[in-house]
Amino acid sequence: LQEDRIPDEAFEMCGRSLNDWYRDVARANGSVLDPDKPDTIDPTVWAKIKAIGDALRKTAQDAYPDRAECNADGQLTEVKLGGVTYKDVKKLGPGGGGVVYRAVHPETGEAIVIKTPIGFVANSAISENDHQSLRREGMSHRAVSGGEHGECPKNILGMKGMVMAPNGAPLIAMDLADAGDADDYTNAMGACESSGLMSEPARQAMMAAQMRDIMLGMKAMQAKGMTHHDLKSANVFLTGDGTFKVADFGLAEHVDGHDSPVLGLDEFTPGYAPPELLGTGAVTQKSDNFTLGEILERVTDPLRKQGVYAERFSSANPGPSRKTTSDGGFSKETSLDRVINRLKDPDPSKRQSID
Repeated sequence: LQEDRIPDEAFEMCGRSLNDWYRDVARANGSVLDPDKPDTIDPTVWAKIKAIGDALRKTAQDAYPDRAECNADGQLTEVKLGGVTYKDVKKLGPGGGGVVYRAVHPETGEAIVIKTPIGFVANSAISENDHQSLRREGMSHRAVSGGEHGECPKNILGMKGMVMAPNGAPLIAMDLADAGDADDYTNAMGACESSGLMSEPARQAMMAAQMRDIMLGMKAMQAKGMTHHDLKSANVFLTGDGTFKVADFGLAEHVDGHDSPVLGLDEFTPGYAPPELLGTGAVTQKSDNFTLGEILERVTDPLRKQGVYAERFSSANPGPSRKTTSDGGFSKETSLDRVINRLKDPDPSKRQSID
């Protein structure tokens, strides 16, 4: 431990699956191993690789201090994190491709959340796919949260750490955002305006403050050389003090710069995907900027998803705010139209930066 924080190397090492260990041991031995096909190498060599890998993983995980306990049914009962044993563990429900639990600090009453895969049973074997998904998201969330020594940006949902489940799964512990998500907020503000409880200018001002927080969160993420690729209102959470925080980093990737391509990415939330994902061109940080333009259009237009507005939008067919003339140029634009249109420009090189 360094200043009560888990070192990056220990965090990475203890999050590995057995297959990760087997591949590392094989590589050190000069062999190439597919753990799912051990019969492709000499049985004696495989037995040694397996024995060494098992021992290394056990040694690393036995030394890891942050752990979760479960009952006979495999449901989480307590979480030891940072020298504190959190009690009163309850399932909150599904979210962001997994299931989250709430645990409470016994003295301060502070609540944290623990993310697990859907259908997770803590005392049963976890699939390699689920393990790697948790590991990848945990590593990305830790990086954008400041890692071993840095501070978590204000508009990023804080990661409390990684918690080792009894079956060796690296569960993600996060701050609790207890006021819903940006989607709920947008709908609530729209309902307030529609019912006459709030004026249109007041709602727009609140939407502007919301978008500022989201953009500051993405600006902090991009400054750390990362992409999100699953940005949407449901993945932005609201805390009790009114701060919006970007979360859910399961598809995040590391890149060298704004225009550096992401390799092997084939996922984006439908309706938020940039044109380059479906056609030609590289997926980069500018692809997240397109999604920001889509979110901005949704939160500022109270008629979105209603009537013809629901049918007129798609990633390949920009929405109503993108006003064009008969010759394909832009017609009259408000300052809001200009921001949305620049963020959603089909040519990624022409999209505005978050700055």
